[in-house]
Amino acid sequence: MAGLALEGSWLYAYESYREPAPVTLAVLVLGVGTAFAAAWRRFTPDSRPWLLALALVVVDQLLDLISPYPRRFGLVGWELAKLAALAGGWLLAARLPPARWWRWVAGALAGASLVLALAVPATMLYLAIDGSRDDTAPADAALVLGFALAPDGSAQPQLQGRMAHAIDLYQHGTVKRLVLSGGATKNGHTEAGVMRDLARAAGVPADALVLDEAARSTIENFACSRPLLGSARVLLVTEPWHMTRAELLAKRHGIAALASPASSAIWESPRHAAYWLFRDAIAYLHERARDPFAEPGTCGGVACEGCRKF
Repeated sequence: MAGLALEGSWLYAYESYREPAPVTLAVLVLGVGTAFAAAWRRFTPDSRPWLLALALVVVDQLLDLISPYPRRFGLVGWELAKLAALAGGWLLAARLPPARWWRWVAGALAGASLVLALAVPATMLYLAIDGSRDDTAPADAALVLGFALAPDGSAQPQLQGRMAHAIDLYQHGTVKRLVLSGGATKNGHTEAGVMRDLARAAGVPADALVLDEAARSTIENFACSRPLLGSARVLLVTEPWHMTRAELLAKRHGIAALASPASSAIWESPRHAAYWLFRDAIAYLHERARDPFAEPGTCGGVACEGCRKF
């Protein structure tokens, strides 16, 4: 139970903060991680920390084997940080007196880590169901959210699936134009530019395409495209694993968007879909936690090489 809770809480920290805020990640792993480990030590006084440490390392290696994108969890620096937090928690618990206040604090910390660990799989299931809800109806435009390009600057399956669905919406007269949002570049190509080329190759006229070549993240997709949309009735096009968080961010930016989920080779593969549901479950919980006080994002304004953030 302690291993499940610690692994779940650390994975939450890792996926939430490793790219945008490495300092925050260090504080969470070494600070909060130490507190969680100390709390669990309070309830398992006879356990051997090296057994738990070994189990956590093994879990990370297994995650890398299961994941379709290897070497994301079993990294040396990540393992050392976790082991340092575990050792610090054990030492801290040994030095704290067996007072009643510590018993209550330890219970609260252990419970919080366990809830966090169990919340992720529950959220994955929720995203799979809610993100597949299709509210497609006639609208002024479809807002197509970008996805990181392949190293050669071509569209990856996620982006291909989104564009195939958006093109279908236009060709069937459901929308009058496509707003293509994505400013991260690879090999000199922007996401929005690649989406435009896919649409043009399918026969969509240039005057039906509006490009946002500044957005570098899901938040910026809405911050940058909002001035382009005005008061238009919008269909939101992305994959089901991404849709629920996208709707949350659209609402934060004052965009009234209807869900129009797209499929792709990634979504149709259980292994790949499970990985992206896992990542977005953590991102969704993170956004939900900050939603009461979060402000709308700001637009970066400049397309940049390899700068797409999750």
